[in-house]
Amino acid sequence: MLPLIFTAQINISPHSLPSPLFVTPNSHQKVDNSRQKQQIQQQEEQLNTQQRRYELKIQDLQSLPSSRIDCHPISTPVPGVDPDPISCSRP
Repeated sequence: MLPLIFTAQINISPHSLPSPLFVTPNSHQKVDNSRQKQQIQQQEEQLNTQQRRYELKIQDLQSLPSSRIDCHPISTPVPGVDPDPISCSRP
């Protein structure tokens, strides 16, 4: 009985299978390649969108006024003497 089943499996032609079950190695690979290309394209679009948002945030931050204040003594400090007044300014 086993050899008969084995023979029957060998003699089935792939063309007798219903079309959803009939997949050649090349057609399966083409589907995988197109699916991979589509996934890669979606990932690239997401990355480009994120990069653009990042660049816009950087531009927004650069346009904000600086809160930095530079201060330095008006004259050279002398050790042991009260410090001289300092001058401060925004860059």
